[in-house]
Amino acid sequence: MRAAPGARDRGQARELGWRPFDVYVIGADLGPSGASTAGRDGFKELTARVGLGKVGLVLSINVTRLARNCSDW
Repeated sequence: MRAAPGARDRGQARELGWRPFDVYVIGADLGPSGASTAGRDGFKELTARVGLGKVGLVLSINVTRLARNCSDW
């Protein structure tokens, strides 16, 4: 049985001391490469939330899944 997208990430955030209602997992881009921002709605949502000051911390399992080029975000 597979866990719902983001369930593992929420568990890891809780292990680090984050309260469940303070964790928001953007799972729309699970799997695609970070080589391009095209067609990555989750990435666009993340950068919008960061730009609006609604994000205090971004946790990523693998930073290359987020973006290969730091100027993308």
